[in-house]
Amino acid sequence: MKRLADIGDLPRLRAGDDLRLGAADVHIWHYRLGSDLPPELVEALRRLLSPEELERYARLQLPSLRQQFLATRALCRWVLSRYEPVRPTEWRFQTDPRGKPSVSAPSVSAPIFFSLSHTSGVIACAVSRASDLIGVDIERIDRKLECIEIAENFFPEKEARALRRLTPERRREAFFARWALKESFVKARGIDLTAGLAGAVFRIDDPCRVKVSFVAPLDEQDAGWRFDLRRMDEQRILALAIRMDASTPLRPRAAPVVFDPSSSGEGLTIGRL
Repeated sequence: MKRLADIGDLPRLRAGDDLRLGAADVHIWHYRLGSDLPPELVEALRRLLSPEELERYARLQLPSLRQQFLATRALCRWVLSRYEPVRPTEWRFQTDPRGKPSVSAPSVSAPIFFSLSHTSGVIACAVSRASDLIGVDIERIDRKLECIEIAENFFPEKEARALRRLTPERRREAFFARWALKESFVKARGIDLTAGLAGAVFRIDDPCRVKVSFVAPLDEQDAGWRFDLRRMDEQRILALAIRMDASTPLRPRAAPVVFDPSSSGEGLTIGRL
């Protein structure tokens, strides 16, 4: 597997851009959390949440979970309001039986779909109008896991065999790349993780052209699935999955989000590399 491309290599979303989403567009917004949010940022993010979310936020006891919950919910609301004339606090959400969130209100010009992921220090929100079958996942590759043992127990044999052939240095990145792709697919489809790990077979000889096929226990057609795989930094990998018109090339773009206390009371704005 070639070295992963960097998320900064994607076409950039910039302040002032027309953020209309076409049939093949996916926009990935990512935000880096500090070890401790400054009080002025906490207050700015709190203003973006709904009353129900503020109640849930207040009930969380662990500071790291409070910070992650606050930033994730605020980022999602702020991002969605880049595309529709809706205040961040006015969005309402529903979840399916497996916990996949979607917009329930208000009614907007065209449906907008999103997926969220977070790991220690980073949050990502992917949005599209192309399909509700969208998923994004971030994985840390510096975790101490027995990659081969996990692959042999949960991945298809073809993938486990491919990982065994790699050197230990290359194996770790290849393992987490596959795990991130599987998680993004599981989120997009709203299925059980175990089924996704065992049933989705990825070929990523070239990370820019990820291929997928499906085996039991999944009954899924590979036509129409599009994937993007990126390195966020030396410790994190991001994977995107979406099912759309098979004849349409995926057009992902990305932007970092930063804190700006002067940004019209919302506290967040598009950052610069």
